[in-house]
Amino acid sequence: MRPILINFQSLEYTQCFFSYKEQIFEKIYKKLRKNLYLLHCVTDYPVDDKYANLKCIENLSRQLKINVGYSDHTIGNEAALAAIAMGARVVEKHFTIRNDYSSFRDHQLSANPDAANQ
Repeated sequence: MRPILINFQSLEYTQCFFSYKEQIFEKIYKKLRKNLYLLHCVTDYPVDDKYANLKCIENLSRQLKINVGYSDHTIGNEAALAAIAMGARVVEKHFTIRNDYSSFRDHQLSANPDAANQ
């Protein structure tokens, strides 16, 4: 079975915990536990490293006893590497061929091939 990634980008930690414990995930968690990943995310483009709140990864893992990951909106690879060191088992990062590909902000902030090779 393929991994199921659930991004909690706009929820506070307590909302995430409540959703998991009391609603949707409680029913499917038992069946899908090995393939279910909750991704911590801060919805800002870009996110300054100091606001990435990576401690949430450890908290999610410890409190919920579930696979965790990180949806990275920072510039560079440092936050993604730190997230892995803090227990993230999967990292989602926006990628583009060229940062000037279009005026769409996502291309300007995404990792390019050089950054991905670092």
